[in-house]
Parts: sequence; structure tokens; C-alpha cells
Amino acid sequence: MGSFAYNNLRFLVVDDFGSFRSTMSDMLMSLGASQVLMAGDGNEAIETCRYKTFDVILCDYDLGDGQNGQRVLEALRHYKMIDRETLFVLVSADVSKRAVMAAYDCLPDDYLAKPINAQMLERRIGRLLVQREAMRPAFRALGRGDAQEAMAVLTRIALSDSKAAMAAQKFLGELFVEWGELAKAEKLYSKVLEAKPLDWARLGLAYVRQAQGSLEEAGEIFSGLTQENPLYLPAYDGMATNWDLRNDAIKLQGAIESSVQISPMSILRQQYLANIAEKNGDIPTALNALRQSIKLGRESCHGSWNDAYQFGAVVAAAPKEVLDNEKFLPQEALEILKEAALFFKVDDDRLLRGQFLRGRLQYMSQYEALGRECIEKAEAAYVCEVQNINTDVARVKALYTLGEDERADEVVHQLTQSYAYDQGALEQLDELLGEPVSEANKLLVAQINREGIGLYNDGLFDDAIDCFESARRLFPRHVGIQLNIVQALLGKLKEDGGDSAVQQAIEGGLLGLGVLVDEEHSQYARYQKLNKIFGVV
Repeated sequence: MGSFAYNNLRFLVVDDFGSFRSTMSDMLMSLGASQVLMAGDGNEAIETCRYKTFDVILCDYDLGDGQNGQRVLEALRHYKMIDRETLFVLVSADVSKRAVMAAYDCLPDDYLAKPINAQMLERRIGRLLVQREAMRPAFRALGRGDAQEAMAVLTRIALSDSKAAMAAQKFLGELFVEWGELAKAEKLYSKVLEAKPLDWARLGLAYVRQAQGSLEEAGEIFSGLTQENPLYLPAYDGMATNWDLRNDAIKLQGAIESSVQISPMSILRQQYLANIAEKNGDIPTALNALRQSIKLGRESCHGSWNDAYQFGAVVAAAPKEVLDNEKFLPQEALEILKEAALFFKVDDDRLLRGQFLRGRLQYMSQYEALGRECIEKAEAAYVCEVQNINTDVARVKALYTLGEDERADEVVHQLTQSYAYDQGALEQLDELLGEPVSEANKLLVAQINREGIGLYNDGLFDDAIDCFESARRLFPRHVGIQLNIVQALLGKLKEDGGDSAVQQAIEGGLLGLGVLVDEEHSQYARYQKLNKIFGVV
């Protein structure tokens, strides 16, 4: 690149050491640059980008206290302060493979390892600028919403002898998959792989196979990539989508856990892990992931009060064995909620929801009078006319915690009528009901029951129990599912003999059902029948 070209470019250098900022500025000036701004930390960098645009941002990964380079890029992308035409280069003294791969999780345009000299800087930035210039028409076409024009531009570059050809091939393949041009994507990736087994092309071909419905074949490709390159994050993401499509929540969680081990500073991965682990009933993993999310959220644009609330909600619903192992969990959750309310801007509705949850946690912490007072104050502030399903559910759970089951049941009945035409709200209420009322959860329960009953009929009692338990975690008050669990346990008891643990599980299950099932309940006859069978066995 000539000096005239550099003279027209705008640079931003971000580093917490003034000497390094000056050194980088001098190097850029020696290459012909005349527009170089500097920032000493992440906040200053973000604020500068709020009002100015840059061609190249050179940002150190370690910026001392506060946001690191990964967080800066995350925020700039999230708030759309930079687009594809701005080149973001991470700079770091840590050259370990793991550090580089973790940094690439936020998709910088390049990664430079210190020390840096002018020759290295010119070569690396020059390559990026040539590539950007070639692909600029495609970027601008996408900005206009014209994907077909973008793909046409990238096709021309990909077929040329341009230095940007490979980058164009990679981007073109991704667009083909995104826009459903699977035959074109398959042809492109296969052609690339004929020349060289590049990871990105194998990854792309796996996504093609997945989109075509060949989930097992796609999974094998993703798995092969993770085995050959254990630090290749995109392959773990592919595995996660694959297991999700195959409805295997346990292996989905395993794929996310693997990616979190490689990139523990990714708040989005931690949040995803927390959600899946909670659904799987793996409460310790969910809580640890939420702890990390809360910690990372202090410096991330993706940090949220919701992480603190979810932590408290998971604790409030945690099984006895988890609480016995970590006796101070309710107090920890209370402290986290208090800090989050001070750190994040929280609206009145969230404050009210948090108050209902605090009351539950205080009640669990043996401060029953304080917890009841907290919930009653929240009740006094609750406005029935202002509907919000999240707050409504929090209120009902608080009433159940106080032992006011009859009143809570009445409120749930009223809410099912109020939200009768809101399927999303009904799905949340299903957790509180003996039978789901939302269409999606009716289908889900029917599917789980078919699967579990099939396993039971085949004599696979442990698998049947696992299947029904996964449903109970989603619908803890569902009587039919709990009866299915008891029936599967009875089958196991009859087959294995007098296993005391199984007997205790049956006794506990029937005892819990006794609270939910009265003589007028539609499942009362079945409940009585299982009681008699247990007495005989």
C-alpha cells in the first residue's frame, strides 16, 4: 500500500500503556498515515466510536481494569458502532493457541502478537485492506438488503486469482447456506476440499448436510473437526446445533460445556450453558455458569439483571440435595440480587418481580417472618390491571412458598383465563398447572409420554424414568407425568426386587401426589390403583 492510501485511512489505537500507543502511532505515521486517534481504555474507545468512524482499529486484548479488547469488539458490534468495512485487529502479548482461539470467539479481523514492527504491521494491515477493498461492494449490497447482488460479487472474486479469493469463498459459502442455496454451497465447499481439507470448508459442508436433513452425517463431520482440532470453537457450535436438532439435550449441554472450557470469557456461551443445564436438571452446572455470567456481565454489553434473577430463581426451585450441599445458596442469591439491582438500571416491574423472589429466598433462609413481609409488600404493590406474565408467575410461586396453595391455585386459574389467547404466556403458566394448556406444551407432553410409555412397554424402566423425569423438570405439578414415574418405578421394583432406594422413591412420589390428587381429580382412580399395587409389591 502506498503512503497516499494510508493518508486517507482513519486509525484508532487502543491500549492502556501510553508508550505502546505512541509506538503504534509512530509506526502508522511512518507508513503514511495522518489520521491516528488513541484511546487508553475500553470505555474511551467505545465512546470515540460513538461519534467517529474508522477504517482500522488496533486494540490491545489486555486493557487493565475494566473491559478487555474482546469486550470492546463485542460492544461495538452489538451497538452497531462498526460495520463490516471497519477492520478490528486484536493485539496481545499472549501467543498461546488457547488465547488466540478464545479471542477469535468474538471474530476480530486479525490477531497480532506483540512485539510488533512496522514491516509486520504493513504486511498484515495491507492484506486486510486489499481484502476489504475487493469485498466492499458485497458488504454494501448486504447493507442495502440485496443478498443476490452480494453473492454475485463474491462469486466473481472467488473465481478470480485475487488475494481475497479465499475470504470471498468462505463468506460466499456462509451466505449460500443462510439463504438456502444449498446446492451452490455444497458445490463450493466440495471444490475447495478437493484442493485442500480446510476446516472452514468442512464446517460449511457439515452445515449444508444439516440443512439438507442429514443430521447424523453432519454430526460426524462436526465431531471429526473437534477431535482433530480440539480448540476449533465453530465446530463445537456446530455440534451444539446438531444435538439440538436431534433433541438430545444432554449431548447438547456437553458440546456447550466443551466450548465454554475453550472460551470461558464468552458471556453468551455461559448464558447458553446455564439455560440448557437448568432444563436438564443439572442445577450445579447451571448455577456455576450463571455465576460466570454475572461476573462477566459487569464488563459486557450482554450483562443483564436477568442473570442475577435467574440465579435466584434456580436456587429457589433447587432440589433438597442441592441445597443440602450448598447451605448458603439462598443467602448468596439474595446478595447477587441486591448487587444487580444497584448495578443495572431496573424498571419497576423487574423490581417487583425481584421482591417476590427475595421473599421466597428469605423464607428458605429460615427468615420466614422477613420473607412473608417482603412478599406481602410486593403483593400490596402488585397491580392486577397491568399484566406481565413474568411478574404474574413470580407472584404465584411466592404464594406457593408461603403455603397459600389454595389462593395460588385460584390466581393461576384466573391467569389462564386472562391469557387465554396468548400462547407464549400460557407456556409459562404450564409450569404451575397440573395439565398444560398451551398448544406447544400439550404436544410436548404427548410426545414425551409416547416415548416414555414405549420404553416402559419394552421393559427399559430406567430409560422410561429418565424420560418422564425430564418432563417433570419442565412441568413439576403435572400429575400424569408423576404417575408415569411411579408406574415405571413399580416396574423396576417388580423386576429387580426389594431395592430400598426404589421403594423410597415410590413412597415419596405417592406422598407428593397425595397433596395434588383429591377424590374429584380425574387421575384419582389411577393414583389409588398404583397405591394398591405398591402395597402388594
